[in-house]
Amino acid sequence: MRKNTYLVMCSAMILILVSGCQKEYIGEYIQWGVDLSLEQKDLLKDNDIPIKVDGSFVYIPRDAVDDATYCCS
Repeated sequence: MRKNTYLVMCSAMILILVSGCQKEYIGEYIQWGVDLSLEQKDLLKDNDIPIKVDGSFVYIPRDAVDDATYCCS
């Protein structure tokens, strides 16, 4: 019984640590691209990089530029 309790506690701690480490982008939105493909937009969304689309322009937070470049390269 103690083993199960220990396992549950360790699992809970790992889950809390991992969920608390997700990056939240708070920078001002800057233009990142024009006419991105659907695949590139999906890559950004899959990597939790917020995007705003205005016409054919795509905007991302300034502090997400490096991550966006890495995930779409």
